[in-house]
Amino acid sequence: MTDHADAARRRELQLRAFAPEGSLTPEEEEELRMLSAPEPVREPPVAAAPASAPEDVTRPKAVESVAASEFEPESEPASDSESEPGPASEPVPAPDPASEPESTAVPARRPRQALAVLITVAALILGVGAGWLSAPRTDNAPPAMTAAQQKIDAEIVASGDFDAGSVRFRGAKDGAALWSATQKDKPCVVLSVDGERSTGCVSGERSDGGVDYPVTQMQTQDGNTSTSFVGSLVQTLSGEWAPVIQHMQMTASDWEGQYSQSELALIDILEKAGLHGSELQILGYDGDIPVWFTYGLNRCLAVVDPATSAVQQHCTDSEAESPLEITLGDSTYQAVWSDRRGPTLTVLKQTSGTRISCDTETGECTWVDDTPVERG
Repeated sequence: MTDHADAARRRELQLRAFAPEGSLTPEEEEELRMLSAPEPVREPPVAAAPASAPEDVTRPKAVESVAASEFEPESEPASDSESEPGPASEPVPAPDPASEPESTAVPARRPRQALAVLITVAALILGVGAGWLSAPRTDNAPPAMTAAQQKIDAEIVASGDFDAGSVRFRGAKDGAALWSATQKDKPCVVLSVDGERSTGCVSGERSDGGVDYPVTQMQTQDGNTSTSFVGSLVQTLSGEWAPVIQHMQMTASDWEGQYSQSELALIDILEKAGLHGSELQILGYDGDIPVWFTYGLNRCLAVVDPATSAVQQHCTDSEAESPLEITLGDSTYQAVWSDRRGPTLTVLKQTSGTRISCDTETGECTWVDDTPVERG
């Protein structure tokens, strides 16, 4: 049958077989099974080798592995007339194992090679990690210093004011350079501006559990502009001292605006005596006489005599712990510096026949009665 006739016959048998109350004879069922079976793929016949040629023992394995049944002719469906028997087909000989070629496929990577690669990668990772852990840290390394800063650093160390090995350069900003050090285990800060230095030290921990921060201040004057620099150390959450540099500029009109005209006239007198007007502040009054105090490289206590315009002043460096004291008429002015409160002014008045005697070491003053006593 042709392909179209086979398909038509198959559909006819399927309709009869699956129709309600349909049935097929055993012969028709066998015919439907043969028509529904997939047609095997036919391979082109292999040309026979010449009789004189030797047997080819290198035939591809794919050709030898083809089942013999694939080369058998397709069975024809049964018909009413019996077909004449034909010559029997010769059996295909079984393939000779000795004649099969060796496999040419690339062998898969052995597990041992993959394990060696993993071990190599792990060793590299461990080596890099160990090198990072053992490398010196640069986070806490001091910043580089200029030649001028190196000179100042050497001067600070050579001064002997600080514990050996404690001087450390912390950095520079806005023209000011900062160092930290310890003085008998007290934290200190050293500020340098234009070649001048100022130092501030504190005890670190107070009896009330608080912490004092070392701080120092300097001022520079450029015409009518005054620049104030503040250097300090602030304790971080981890307990380390972090450096801080701040600066503020003021013109003459800025700081002069807080004073009256009479006070500005007194400032002009004090400036002629060598004090900087922008560093002055009124610490207190004795009647209508203002008592002045200055901050900077030196701390000064000053007063202007209203009768003569003469200036009485007492200055000391910022690290001195002794009190500042001056006398004007029957009044003695004493200023004591405290890191916690700043300066404190005390005004002492003399009476007739008495005088004040002050201990420059402790700052304590006592009255001494010089009135002569008549003895009978």
